[in-house]
Amino acid sequence: MRPRHATAMAFVAVLLLCAAGRGPAWAQAKDSCGFFQGAVRSGEVIPDKLLLADWRGALRCLAGILDGLKPAVEDAPQAEAWKQVVRAAGAIRIIIANNDPAKLLGADDKAGLPINPAITAFRTFATLDAVSTLAYAARSDDENARLNALLVLGNVIDNQTVCVPIDHLYFKDIGIKGRANLLSVVSVVAPWAYKQNYENIDAVYHYTSDLLKNSHDDVRQTLAILDNIRKRLDYQSTLTNPNKDASLPEDLRACKSYRSKWAGDRLKYAF
Repeated sequence: MRPRHATAMAFVAVLLLCAAGRGPAWAQAKDSCGFFQGAVRSGEVIPDKLLLADWRGALRCLAGILDGLKPAVEDAPQAEAWKQVVRAAGAIRIIIANNDPAKLLGADDKAGLPINPAITAFRTFATLDAVSTLAYAARSDDENARLNALLVLGNVIDNQTVCVPIDHLYFKDIGIKGRANLLSVVSVVAPWAYKQNYENIDAVYHYTSDLLKNSHDDVRQTLAILDNIRKRLDYQSTLTNPNKDASLPEDLRACKSYRSKWAGDRLKYAF
């Protein structure tokens, strides 16, 4: 079974150089991550040239920034931490949109197109801590952080990193919007999840379904997402050689080293 990846999102913005004389500054820093680190901290506009000319280098830097932000967002995060996540994730969204094969090839139908190279590159650069930063943001109380993180995660999540949002879904005080966001992310992997991930997605599906049975909140959207997860998991049973019957390939076993914070022994990776 060939992996089914989420398609890239629509182009969201073009970042412009907003002050004269700034060109040399970013030109000198374009080969390092210094400019990106400073821009994410200060809110300085990242010129679109940097996100186009060496977008792989930019992604490497931005993934590293997300990795470094994890301590700031996991315990009593301040508003400034979410602003930095929004800036980093926003730049990643632009890079992904710029490299959308449908956009580059002028195709109306995305079926059969190659996977977005920016998504592949981000998956190469992003650590589990970087993905966890996005998961924290996707379930946060900050609306901008939730949106930007969700749109990045929905594109880049795969068999190698899905353990992170699964673990976050076991956080007992997760909000309705955050739960819905992370369930949506997990659903992306369900149709092509390998055995270990299939079992973990199935487990969090049952856990959440049982949890919401007697909920007095409006969880209709969440229940619809859960229903979609069930259908996407069950889809694998219609295939001749589904991934759910095969163990995770060795090059996709990053989750083997992941230490769950909330799931405990409910998140299992045995090989």
